[in-house]
Amino acid sequence: MNKSFLILILFIAFPIISFAQNSNKFDREVGEFMMRGDVKGAIAVLDKAIEKKKNLFEAYKVRATLRTFAGDVDGAIADLTNALAIKPTDGELYYQRGNFRTMNNKNPLEALKDYDSAIAFGYKSEKVYVSRGSMKERQNDFDGAIADYETATAISPDYISAQLGIATALRLKGDTAAAIVRLQEFLDRYERDSDKKSQKIKGKTVAVQAADSTVSKNAENTTATLAIQGIEAYEAPSSPKELEKFQREREQSRNLASAYSNLASMYLDRGNLEKAFLNIEKSLKINTNDFYARSVRGKLRMQKNDFSGAVSDFDYAISVVSILPENYLNRGIALFMMGKDAAAQKDFD
Repeated sequence: MNKSFLILILFIAFPIISFAQNSNKFDREVGEFMMRGDVKGAIAVLDKAIEKKKNLFEAYKVRATLRTFAGDVDGAIADLTNALAIKPTDGELYYQRGNFRTMNNKNPLEALKDYDSAIAFGYKSEKVYVSRGSMKERQNDFDGAIADYETATAISPDYISAQLGIATALRLKGDTAAAIVRLQEFLDRYERDSDKKSQKIKGKTVAVQAADSTVSKNAENTTATLAIQGIEAYEAPSSPKELEKFQREREQSRNLASAYSNLASMYLDRGNLEKAFLNIEKSLKINTNDFYARSVRGKLRMQKNDFSGAVSDFDYAISVVSILPENYLNRGIALFMMGKDAAAQKDFD
């Protein structure tokens, strides 16, 4: 079992731990199946528990989560609906159901209502405001989206998803210049704050190691680097608090990469290739496998007549998300410029 799947198991296991504290047979079996990575087996145990009306509220909540990992988003929505029938004032459940409805994209207005209900019943985290803002953005309510993103930043100023949301909404409104200013100012501040934290970590590491003459300088640098990187050095979470920290740092890392790639794309739109390249490299340094960053770099490479490099980036982007016409068009142009007319024509088609 690889590391990423073990982390996935841990994400699922913590809700089950509280469920399993009742220590009846069904609950113990759920935990056992999940520690083996058998999602379907765990769902089958919960099916039986629900059929026997055992711990219905918790069972519906846990099964909803497991069903999403099994690809049954509609089933997850149904489970949360049943859980809400038992406890209709649970704001967090409305937020979760809104997210699942966003995933299947069948009725975005129902998802928006769920986010409204989550907030109305007291679940007012930065995440719910960003989710509602994103849904408003899909409905072309850009001002409403920006208002929600701003509320999220008031709750958590360094929440990258909210800052990126504001810039995206401004860009969609046609004000790319304002979007660049907003995102650039935030990223500049974020980098300064990160540098200060890194210096503090490095200073503490050096101070500790100075007291131990057996520690080599190489070990000092390695320890500091691991401490600064955070996510890469993180071991399996050992408590719900550690899990929450792990999830947030991982999310922040992904969103930071997205912020740089989106800023790069906006600079490209404005014709500032130097800053576009600078930001796309920052993005890919954080997440080399981000398909959007690779597609942006592909367009930048075309501007530098690096058509072979551009094709490589578009190849990767298309292999991850195959339904975006723009990437086929751009790869076709790059292939055409390389004299590969037949391959280019396929992409144009």
